[in-house]
Amino acid sequence: MNAKETEVLNACMQAAISSDDGDTFIIDDLYNLIPDITKNSLKGYLSQLVQKGKLDKLEGCYYDFMLI
Repeated sequence: MNAKETEVLNACMQAAISSDDGDTFIIDDLYNLIPDITKNSLKGYLSQLVQKGKLDKLEGCYYDFMLI
């Protein structure tokens, strides 16, 4: 993983802390934690993290992603 992916993953972990189960989060929470990244770039990094097996993309629920 590169430095930016690590930064995004750390923000994901921080965002998940406040969730009901401590493993899930919504994208909007990340924008506040990483203010210097565009929405499109963030979505790209999240997609890379899913491909690398660090996150699961959730469908049909309140949360967008889950930490693995």
